Amino acid sequence: MKIRQIDEKYRVEKLISKKGGFGKVFEVTDITDNKHYALKQQDMSEQMKNGRDDVHIKIRRIMREIQTIQLKHPSIIEVYDSFITDNGQFIMIQELGTQDLDQFKKSLVAKNEELDIHLICKIMIQILTGLEFIHKEGITHRDVSPDNILQIGEETFKICDFGVASFGSYTKISSGKDQYMAPEAYDETVNQDKTFDIWSAGVLLYYLCTGSNKYIFGNGQNKKFFWKYVLDNKTETLQMPQQYQIFQGILNGMLKFEPLERASIQDILKVLIEILDEPKFIYEYQKKIVIQQIQKLCINLLDHDFKTKVTKKFKDLGPQFDSVYKYNDSILVCKFVDSNTLYQAQNYSIFVQDIETIANFPKIQTKSGVNKIIRFTDNILLTGQDNGYIQIFSQERIEQQQTFQIREVIAVNDICRLTNSNNDQDNMLKFAFACYDGLYVGYFKKRDDQEYEFHLVEEQKAFLQNECSTVIEVRQNVVALSKKLGKIIFYNIETQECLQQLYFHGDAAIYQTLDYSFERYPYLIVKDYHNIYLLDINDYEKKVIIKSSYEGIFNYQSIHQFKDYDGKYKILDLKSKPNIFHNRTKRQLREIEVNMPIIY
Repeated sequence: MKIRQIDEKYRVEKLISKKGGFGKVFEVTDITDNKHYALKQQDMSEQMKNGRDDVHIKIRRIMREIQTIQLKHPSIIEVYDSFITDNGQFIMIQELGTQDLDQFKKSLVAKNEELDIHLICKIMIQILTGLEFIHKEGITHRDVSPDNILQIGEETFKICDFGVASFGSYTKISSGKDQYMAPEAYDETVNQDKTFDIWSAGVLLYYLCTGSNKYIFGNGQNKKFFWKYVLDNKTETLQMPQQYQIFQGILNGMLKFEPLERASIQDILKVLIEILDEPKFIYEYQKKIVIQQIQKLCINLLDHDFKTKVTKKFKDLGPQFDSVYKYNDSILVCKFVDSNTLYQAQNYSIFVQDIETIANFPKIQTKSGVNKIIRFTDNILLTGQDNGYIQIFSQERIEQQQTFQIREVIAVNDICRLTNSNNDQDNMLKFAFACYDGLYVGYFKKRDDQEYEFHLVEEQKAFLQNECSTVIEVRQNVVALSKKLGKIIFYNIETQECLQQLYFHGDAAIYQTLDYSFERYPYLIVKDYHNIYLLDINDYEKKVIIKSSYEGIFNYQSIHQFKDYDGKYKILDLKSKPNIFHNRTKRQLREIEVNMPIIY
């Protein structure tokens, strides 16, 4: 576990609560992306210094919380970070809830409002599905209660606080809040298993429908927990208010005195889903579950063994070669390869050649020096050039060209196609441009005469001023781009927010992996002056794949990824290192076989 100070990454805004066994909870802001989180703080130093008898209990509680950090489910509060400070505080950073379920219910009672039956169904479906998930992981929560359910969105509720959870099939140690504990908690001869949580969830359902809190029956000395009422009165029924009679059967099944007779979560969910009768809610919720299950299958990057092996080495290529691609069995050191056509940029020209026939086509005159060539549409290419020029030309009719200029910037270094958002018109083609003076976003729109108009968004202002080298789309409206001095930034174009910053050695370039998908395969490749890395954008962890070098005048197309005939993942790596004694740059090309992470 990492050791660092809170203020290295987080700014404390306010104290949220002191209740519970986990010390204090604060609202904090992540200074790298301005997002708000909950910081849970447990100070162990004072307790150990004073010789407190309950130190072992606190430590056990912390260990339980640590064990649940990896739980990923839409109905469980997500933990984003954890560390220990040098003065003995254990810190967990997690999702920030607007309020807990107890506060939510009390706010309605204060306004003389009742919970809608459909919202009760949605709350219980989320809680029970979360419990079903942790039960399959061998965990019993043992403290299901309103103050351990947090409201995240208008209709989103999540389970939190695993400090008294048990790990395994059963336990005989009682924990939780008396009014939500199952009867077996008071019988030392009876094992407590996952059905304990079903009882607690049943009391929670009753609380949502009635507002009864803490004690179920009586006043003063006559207060009794529900299980004690059942025991004294030899009954296992508790009547729901008339307006909530639809839940009576579910409640009866959850509050069975004998644990083995309690209804299963699957049976309860079936009834709740029928009562709710909102297929769209169920579909969207199940989609979230599937996405998180897929993400969970992504291995821990820090534990992964890439088993890298250099399978080929090529002789010194000379200083004129700066970009590498592969076509069939041929290695091409050039600017751009598309289908059977090679595009080699030199000075103010693009030389086009058919690879199969080695036939040369007429060269294309460009406005300025070419830095990037990408596909624009099926038969049109787009180039990024020096002096801020971008140029499109037809492969079928080379003389058919259009030239635009992104202000008078020094150079357009890289281009990436962006996914249109809901607000964009269907006939728009949207692109991000990494330039020497910042990131620009623009779109092309086809006119009736088949020519294109080009417009910059945001009134032609540059995002993230200062040099941008490479840019790729991570997901809709979010790009990753490399800047000078080894900085990689994840940036939301729509909200103009910097989401994360990472630092590498010297200039760096960032690339999508061959199987990249934000939901299914969230890995990117980064190359800097010293190494090639794999970057997991779920948690921004990075790991060195292999040592490399590209010093001097950095080129951002110095690697090429491909899979060979056997499906093995390979990287062509163009290494570059200046020779100060001979006043020339040495460039070497090698083929590297890499064992990439697999999603099963």
